[in-house]
Amino acid sequence: MKLLEESEDVAAIFDLLKNKIPDHFAFEEKVLFPWLEKIVPNTKGFISELLSEHEKIRKDSAELLRDRSSPQASPERLANLLKRITESLSAHARKEDEKLLPLVRRFGDEAKLRELDRLFSEMSHT
Repeated sequence: MKLLEESEDVAAIFDLLKNKIPDHFAFEEKVLFPWLEKIVPNTKGFISELLSEHEKIRKDSAELLRDRSSPQASPERLANLLKRITESLSAHARKEDEKLLPLVRRFGDEAKLRELDRLFSEMSHT
């Protein structure tokens, strides 16, 4: 028995977990975080914290994606995983909005923001 039926909403959630979130994390890890470390003093601890959150979200997402079709996975387990992922993503997004984006705006003059955009474009085409 499939515990999470494939509706449009469920499909959108799994697309988010399988594609959009990993792409977002890859951009941050390969482009944004190294860029920030070069221009913003004392960010290693903050970036390390964000990377730990990425790993936790990846781990929980992988479990949910793996277990969603398993007849052994209880609905409670899947619901708990989804709740944990939702809470982690919400806290992570809030931290990005309240701390990360202000750093980018504060230290990223026009030339640096153009460089960041160029790096993002290069990553998108590889």
